[in-house]
Parts: sequence; structure tokens; C-alpha cells
Amino acid sequence: MTTVNKKEIEKFAALADEWHTADGSFEMLHKMNKVRVRYILGHEDIVGKRILDIGCGGGILSEDLASLGGIVTAIDPCSKSINVAANHGRGEVKYFATSLEDYVQQNDSKFDVICIMEVVEHIDNLEEFIRLCAEILLPGGKVFFSTLNKTVKSFLLGILTAEYILGLVPKHTHSWKKFLRPSKLNTFFECSGLEIRGISGLTYCILSDSWSSSSDVSMNYMGFAMRKK
Repeated sequence: MTTVNKKEIEKFAALADEWHTADGSFEMLHKMNKVRVRYILGHEDIVGKRILDIGCGGGILSEDLASLGGIVTAIDPCSKSINVAANHGRGEVKYFATSLEDYVQQNDSKFDVICIMEVVEHIDNLEEFIRLCAEILLPGGKVFFSTLNKTVKSFLLGILTAEYILGLVPKHTHSWKKFLRPSKLNTFFECSGLEIRGISGLTYCILSDSWSSSSDVSMNYMGFAMRKK
């Protein structure tokens, strides 16, 4: 059972050369990444920890986590994105062009931290995807996630405004049908013996052109899951 959506891979392959372009298609992701990293560090001492960044794209998060002391492996089924990530990095991250299911089948590695940031809204068979994450998570480990809530606000601002009016991200980046309420995402985690232990909103301020963590999870949100007690 594959978790890879071929149309999503084709979409990101077409944009791969822009992963590290200052004003390119992933400019917003670079700005958001600072907040994501702070959140991870606030809940996990990553120094010396084995980290798997799934759906790593051009390595934006992977590079930062490695520079802060994490032992990072990063995977993405888009080979063009992996090539960009590997060429941009300084050899601190082990990159593999592969799906999660193929990686798990071919490796027996386990991880203290698994990152699925801006990933769950782009894949198929989410239940299987989360099951595989749980399979390779070490005892006491955390799965960090970020995604978009399925609300009217996320449709109006996250898709209509961001993609079609302001052009903050490329058109067709997201499908509202793939967005998930935190409660629904937690259901998938619970099916694999995990549960959400922390959650925070991610809020964009257009006036300052910056992201911050907040209590508002009505649009973007992030958090982490651990094994049930």
C-alpha cells in the first residue's frame, strides 16, 4: 500500500529548483521554519538524537536540525527535491530519495524524533503512513507534525487568499479536502498506539510578514505525538 501521491510528486518536482531561492515558491516555508524549529527545541533536546525528517523536500528543516546537533536522516519520494537538498547541504544530513514504506522495508533504523511537517496533507493512505511512523519510533520518542486545519478559515485564507489572491504560495499547492482537524489527526495516531500530547497554532501576520506560535489552531497548527500511556 503506497502512501505516495504521484500528482503531488510531479508538482514538487516542477518546483524543485526553487527550494532555496530567496523569493521563490517556498519563501513562506522558510519563514515558517524558524517557528517550527523553536517548537521542536522547546519539547525535545535534539543533540545527539536520531531524527527522521519525512517529506523533507529541499532540506529546509533537515539542515537546521542537523546544525543544532541532531543526527538527521531525511527522505522524500521526489528525487529532484532530494538532489537539491543534497547539493545545498554540507553533508551533515543523510538524504534518500524514497517513500516511507520503502525506507522502512529496506532499513531497520529506529528514531528518537520523527518529523512530518507540512506532509500529511500531501500523501495518500494516512493511516498506513502513521502506522509506519509508529513502527520506527523509539520508546519515549516523539512525532512532530504541522499541517492545516479543515475549517472555513483555512479555505478562505489558506487557499483562496494565499494561493489565488496574494500569491503567497503557488496555486494548487493544497487541496482543502486533504486538510485535517486536530481531532481527526489524533484518531489516526491513536490507531497506531500514539496520541497527541501537545499542540500549538501557527499564525501568519501579513503586516510583519512573519510567523509566530499562538493558541489559534483554526488554520495552521503544529504539535507532537507520543505513545499512549
